[in-house]
Amino acid sequence: MTALQPIKGQTVLVVRGGEGVSTPKAYGMIDAAYGDKVNERHGKFDESINALKNNSIGGVISSAYNIFEEVILPVHSCAKKIKEILNENGAVFSMMSGSGPAVFAFFKDNKSATLAASAVRKIGARAFICETV
Repeated sequence: MTALQPIKGQTVLVVRGGEGVSTPKAYGMIDAAYGDKVNERHGKFDESINALKNNSIGGVISSAYNIFEEVILPVHSCAKKIKEILNENGAVFSMMSGSGPAVFAFFKDNKSATLAASAVRKIGARAFICETV
């Protein structure tokens, strides 16, 4: 455990649409895809910690990683579509949360997040504009 200060005041849009993938199935997909090599595929943990220590949202974004995206997005069309819509509508960064179906995105401001929320709601997704605290 590492005690870290949060990066405050970042606009985040959290979107949920479609059905999730069960935890056992998600891990089974990882095992099937990578087997014993799964530990070689990891994010930049030390870079994430340093970015948080330095209050660098850019550093957090550049070091973020979710291995589940590699195996779930190709077969989970709703989460994939949500991520595409967010990116097309001004997201600075987007990523699936865990094994889905939620996707979150950072935006430069509330106005951009509001426009993206409207776009994903058109496909029946639920969207919530938040701010980091």
